[in-house]
Amino acid sequence: AVNTLVIEKRRVTGHNTDLDGFRDSLVENWIRIPGRKILLIGGGGAGRACACAIRDRKPAEFFVTDIEECRAITVAREFGAEPVKFSRLDAVLAKNMDLVVNAAPCDMQESVLPVLKPGSVYYDLNYRFEMNSKKGVKVLNGLSMLVLQAARSFTLWTGAAAPVPAMKTAAGLK
Repeated sequence: AVNTLVIEKRRVTGHNTDLDGFRDSLVENWIRIPGRKILLIGGGGAGRACACAIRDRKPAEFFVTDIEECRAITVAREFGAEPVKFSRLDAVLAKNMDLVVNAAPCDMQESVLPVLKPGSVYYDLNYRFEMNSKKGVKVLNGLSMLVLQAARSFTLWTGAAAPVPAMKTAAGLK
């Protein structure tokens, strides 16, 4: 999926800054993936970018689900994950996931948070939901990803380093 176009010398190049934003937000939030059990919910454009970043970090187990089963299968095949029927979400969550990433447009907190173990992470790419909490579980929304992907777009368009601290302040991040 392309979300940033760069025009140079009458040539248009497409970029997907979702990948950069997600990858950089993992680092910024100290989220480790190697050797961990990961579940990705949602296989659309942002979900595919997340799948790429997750695969590249070599999880021990990687599951993908989507309300559209064919999409979960396609993303799972492309990124080396195991597809899970959305109706079987509870079964995969019972495997004690270390990280659950919600890249679907719907709020999944009520289904996911109650079963996450202490030390795990729930990362919802949505930044407009009121985020709930659970003791011992790190809960993140997608605002840092949004700012970091915007920073990448800024750099692609201008060739200059993005003013990330100012962007975070403007977005309400510390």
